[in-house]
Amino acid sequence: MKAKILRELATLNFEVLAYTVNFYGCNTLDELVDKLSFAYTQEDVKRIPDDLQYSYDTREQ
Repeated sequence: MKAKILRELATLNFEVLAYTVNFYGCNTLDELVDKLSFAYTQEDVKRIPDDLQYSYDTREQ
């Protein structure tokens, strides 16, 4: 499962990934993967990039 999530995170823009790590309060990418593995099922992993991009695009600035 971690490999699938990492594969999807690798498709993200760096700013989106950095925002997501900060938003979830993670210090490492591994911590973020652990948190996302609880939020998504194996069937939903493909939605991660779109969900995180949407979260980044609609954030309060």
